[in-house]
Amino acid sequence: MENENPQEGQDQDELNESGKSSEKTKKRKKGIVFPERTLKNPVFKFFFIISTDNYFNVSITACIILNTILLAMDKYPIKKSESVQQQMMNDILSWIFFAEMVIKLVGLGFKEYAADSFNLFDCSVVMISLIENIIDWVGVDFGGGGAISALRAVRLLRVFKLARSWTSFRELLQKIIITIKDITNISVLMMLFMLIFSLVGSEMYGFKVKYNDEDLSKPVDPKTFVGGVYPRQNFNTLYQGLTTIFIVFIGEDWNSVMYDHYRPTKSALTIVYFMFLFIFGNLILLNLFLAILLKNFEEPPGQEEEDNDDEEEVVKKDGVFKRLSVFCLSCSFCCKKSSPSLIQNGNDGEQK
Repeated sequence: MENENPQEGQDQDELNESGKSSEKTKKRKKGIVFPERTLKNPVFKFFFIISTDNYFNVSITACIILNTILLAMDKYPIKKSESVQQQMMNDILSWIFFAEMVIKLVGLGFKEYAADSFNLFDCSVVMISLIENIIDWVGVDFGGGGAISALRAVRLLRVFKLARSWTSFRELLQKIIITIKDITNISVLMMLFMLIFSLVGSEMYGFKVKYNDEDLSKPVDPKTFVGGVYPRQNFNTLYQGLTTIFIVFIGEDWNSVMYDHYRPTKSALTIVYFMFLFIFGNLILLNLFLAILLKNFEEPPGQEEEDNDDEEEVVKKDGVFKRLSVFCLSCSFCCKKSSPSLIQNGNDGEQK
């Protein structure tokens, strides 16, 4: 009787394990893990299988590449027949991408669909494309077609859908996003620097630099000379001043800009102003800007966080070693201090 009970227990365990394995096979079939909502509804299960199928993803990728080629075929002027064919192909692709969105929404569910940022990006592009198609069908005219052209330009964003299946392209986009976050502070600093120097330039050269003709052959006094022209790069308005500062920043013929402002003023302060602007703006700020960009592109994503963790571990280890060294020094000091008294007590005992 004692031997039969363990055998029955083993049989019961085997039955339980087989029951668990059968439940797992219900949820897991052909390497696909089905969520609970798909087990209750066969429609959800069917769409889930389609949305996770490799052939489905490959076909969507082929449609994206076809859409990219179609957009590259646009030209001006274009024949009306070619324009109609391109518009028809674009409508077909738009509805294919809409069907992809619906299949994923039904198969994955709203929460799982919204958890992926690429799905949200696809949804926004598809909805804008549908709005464009509806406007075309209704025949609404916005006066010049600027709004329609802006909506059609959104089609170009479909190219970024390749990042889902193109790993290196996705990593490149991630690095670009990380870089944009890192350069915000220096971008604000650069804008403040440009604004300050633009205001200083407007005080020094605003409507004060003027020439007799467009060739800038001879500077004239703007108060007495009637007519004349201002140089193309000037500080007459804030917009023109920021544009002039940017031209000096990138080093695009900045010495001629300095010379055009130096000739009417004949002031050494003009040379100091433009030289400081070029040195600080081009050689320091822009190079620092490029250094941040290159740093993020050279390091893999998450490398900086790992380095910071390693530095924290090193600091913790150094702190432990310092505490141990202080403890050892204090012990040695106490031993040295107590050793003469021990020797003296030993000598007293020997004399006794």
